[in-house]
Amino acid sequence: MVKLFLVPGSIGFLVLGLAAGLALLYGGKRTQRWGRIWLAILAAAYAVLATPIGSNLVVWALARGHATVSTAAEAPGVETIVVLSTGGEVYRAGDDEVAEMGRLTAFNAMEAARLFRLLGPRTTVVASGGIVNPASRARSEADVLAEGLVRLGVPRGQIVVEPRSRTTREQAVFSAEILARRGVSRFVLVTTVDHMPRAQAAFRARSLQPIPSPSVPRLGGAGLLDNLRPGVNALRQSEWAAYEYLARAYYWMKGWV
Repeated sequence: MVKLFLVPGSIGFLVLGLAAGLALLYGGKRTQRWGRIWLAILAAAYAVLATPIGSNLVVWALARGHATVSTAAEAPGVETIVVLSTGGEVYRAGDDEVAEMGRLTAFNAMEAARLFRLLGPRTTVVASGGIVNPASRARSEADVLAEGLVRLGVPRGQIVVEPRSRTTREQAVFSAEILARRGVSRFVLVTTVDHMPRAQAAFRARSLQPIPSPSVPRLGGAGLLDNLRPGVNALRQSEWAAYEYLARAYYWMKGWV
């Protein structure tokens, strides 16, 4: 829960920032000026992060050098795709639960299905993602992802499910076990464009050779006003990107990448 208040772009960080600004503003004459400055910076930052153009710029800084695989020649001899779940939705009513793919996981599924058609029908797709909340009785995110892949035209017999992982590092560790049993070290890795740098580094730390092909859901439209209009999706994308910066630093400090 603590980390929810530490990620710029999140509602938790905004609430914490407002509380700090108000404390400075009403803490006495010596702190009033700093309170006004801090609240102005906070408002300006969130105004930018809540626009598609601002959010896309934050993501672009993470995504540099990671383009989607557009031809089979870019992945010669590769017959394996690893697609990561990047979150799901669990709906509850009484004792019942329904699990669905999250928005970004759906984009990952569509990218993996496109790659399956590109690389050919012998391609194996590893769907990775466990149950993040241990108290949940819902299906794993990998099972939900596999179901989505089938709806997108990937035969169920070509899908291998990795249902144990709860973090990016575990996705790399447990997927590596599946790949090792199949004698695979080189594969196409699919995840969101902002998640790709950390995910790729985690797989490389397992002595694997991932070829990145990120899903790239972009916000906004063709017009300038569309790209300047604030929205919840843009702010959420900015929050995820900010989280990735912090998570990459944490993984580096832990020696996981």
